Amino acid sequence: MVVLKKEKAVAFNQKNLEVSKYVSQPSLVIGSFFNGFEGNQQNNFKLYKSKASTYDPNILYGENDQLEFISAQSDDPNNYCVAVYDPSTQKVELYNQIPVELMSIVSKKRKRSKIQEIKQLDVKYSEQKSSLGRSFGSKKAKKAINDIQRNRIDTDALQDMEVDIIDNVKLSTFDVPTRDGLKKSISESNRPIPPYDINATIVDDAFPISGLIDKKEWNIIRLAPIFQEKDAKKRLELFPFSDSLYLKEHVMKYNNPDNELDVKKMKLLYFTSLLLGTYAFKKNLSKKSQLLELLKNPAEVFVETILDKFTISRPSQFGKSKDRSFTIDPSHEDKLLCFILVLIMHIDNFSILVAPLAQELSLKPSRMIILLRAVGCLVRNATQTQIEAFDVKITAKDQVATLKVPLKLPDLVRSGRRQR
Repeated sequence: MVVLKKEKAVAFNQKNLEVSKYVSQPSLVIGSFFNGFEGNQQNNFKLYKSKASTYDPNILYGENDQLEFISAQSDDPNNYCVAVYDPSTQKVELYNQIPVELMSIVSKKRKRSKIQEIKQLDVKYSEQKSSLGRSFGSKKAKKAINDIQRNRIDTDALQDMEVDIIDNVKLSTFDVPTRDGLKKSISESNRPIPPYDINATIVDDAFPISGLIDKKEWNIIRLAPIFQEKDAKKRLELFPFSDSLYLKEHVMKYNNPDNELDVKKMKLLYFTSLLLGTYAFKKNLSKKSQLLELLKNPAEVFVETILDKFTISRPSQFGKSKDRSFTIDPSHEDKLLCFILVLIMHIDNFSILVAPLAQELSLKPSRMIILLRAVGCLVRNATQTQIEAFDVKITAKDQVATLKVPLKLPDLVRSGRRQR
């Protein structure tokens, strides 16, 4: 190729080069810096790209001790490549690049002084305003200015204490529960069910008996008179509450005082009768002495436990009294019913019919199902195996509640206020 300039010819060597590689994906940046700018080798530049869109422009930012360099992607429609030439093979490699143009060079010193000027102007304005308020303002305005001055925090004085403040806050909040942990603990405490073990591998351990009946109460129950009575009607009268079809069906099932299982089931049945009686007399329940009388005067510790777990104190118009008044609110009523259901689950080997139990407790089947699911039961139509296992005649349309492990409790849902 020959170029003529002022009648003088300058010859250039012409070479045929082969492109051995072409990389279309941009991997480097070409900087186009004019206006006498020379980049120092010590200047560090970083390329920033928006994650929101692949079409957003790139920004190249660099700085040194005195200056800040800001450049943006060029809107030039042409494509630019960097060619890497290998003289031994007479081949070149082409790399598609992103062209950027230097937009501005900012002096850090000037930037800091400008910020300081703005802060100083703001301080002067506030001081002038406060001075005028103290001189010509009303008492109310003067008081407001003095309050602002007393409550103002000197941020410059706190800069040296910043690390200490952060450490003290971290130390003070070390034992503070997280929002998720607090929400979970509150939700678990609001469940109206007996103590449970979510990791239980045996269904008997899902709701341990120790969480239903205290060890002291368990040992107090005396079964000798009950086992000695062979007449079903008279045996039922020995229980705290006898007006129950469920108790009537179960009272003669366990007859061997030397059999550990019979003793266990009979004690569970006795405690169930206490809770069934409490639930039956809930509308007439007001005082401890009244409940003792209605339950045929059992051991006083049973009545104290029932009042503590399933009732709330009712304020008396006559002030404090040894024999306080009690009532069962809706949440404690649900808790009482859940305890009854879990006790019956233990007695009936964790499989019960829904309809007869709903009738026993005077509940709608729909509410009974909600309570059964609250304690982790699965409610399904009876299978052929279950139809053959139950003592009473049932069909496939009858619903059966079963408790299995691992225990799966429903999520608690907070109901919002109804919009009008």
